[in-house]
Amino acid sequence: MVMQELSCEMGQSRTERRYLYNIDSSALGGTDGAKGGVGRMKRVFISHPYKDSPGDNKKRADSICKELAKGKNVLPISPLHLFSFMEDDLQREEILQVCFRLIDICDEVWVYGDSEGCRKERAYALSQGKMVIDKCGE
Repeated sequence: MVMQELSCEMGQSRTERRYLYNIDSSALGGTDGAKGGVGRMKRVFISHPYKDSPGDNKKRADSICKELAKGKNVLPISPLHLFSFMEDDLQREEILQVCFRLIDICDEVWVYGDSEGCRKERAYALSQGKMVIDKCGE
């Protein structure tokens, strides 16, 4: 599996890989896209700027995700956490395509800034009929 190979390269232990990549599907409400049963966690794509101030933006996204994770009803999906180790800006378009696939499986998109990437993620989400919530003032 590519993700497991990647995690090994990043120095993650087997336990960390199991936690990160083998999430219990019942906690996600099954594997049928954004559909799910009663009590399923709401999957929220966290759209947040990164490249203009990586350190500050990573800290802010950390705080947002930690706060959301405290509750029992929201699962934050944060591409910033998935891809912030990639320093090569040439991969930006490839990463954006993966973000679009993540948006496909999420229930909502919460936007915490105004950057080129955030605008593209917002536009894609709206084109797919997803609820987009502007959190810029929070």
